[in-house]
Amino acid sequence: MKRAIALFMALAVMMALFPCWAFAEGKAETPDPTPSPVPLDAEITLTIPAKLIGDVTAEQIETSRQEKGYKSATLNSDGSVTYVMTEKQRQELEAEVKKQIDEQLDEILSSGDYPRFLSIEANEDYTGFKVYVSTDSLNFMELFSAPTFYMLGGLFNAYTGRDAENIHVDYINQETGAVINEANSSKMGASK
Repeated sequence: MKRAIALFMALAVMMALFPCWAFAEGKAETPDPTPSPVPLDAEITLTIPAKLIGDVTAEQIETSRQEKGYKSATLNSDGSVTYVMTEKQRQELEAEVKKQIDEQLDEILSSGDYPRFLSIEANEDYTGFKVYVSTDSLNFMELFSAPTFYMLGGLFNAYTGRDAENIHVDYINQETGAVINEANSSKMGASK
């Protein structure tokens, strides 16, 4: 239980340090998406909605921009932030966010807080998670893990410019393959 709280607190600290990582209803927008591969030096504009930004100042946004080497970062009057970067930088950002999410998934398994969680699989865009368990029913703590998956999926999609209308989590009995519980961010807590 203490490690679960510590994990949740670590995610909260990450959101404080990287205020744009706050998860809330909303989506990132990339204007004029191109279906063909984008040249790595192409300029990309990525707007993160205010709901996903949290409380930040223009100075914090500028410091982050300088550290990452983005062309510009603008705190808009509505509280959203618009970044201008190259496609290569966007891909690097996506890889960085993916790595951090994968590390968080490994931490969930190794923390000891969820001893009945045996493995976790995520789809490519982190809108679907399969949590394999060694039980036929989940306890409160295990059910309480769903918002963590919602947050991780929301973070990835916000910083890659994708629209994640729903993050879905299946809890699957590893021995039988039966889905014993499911959760959807669009329903916030609905379960099977």
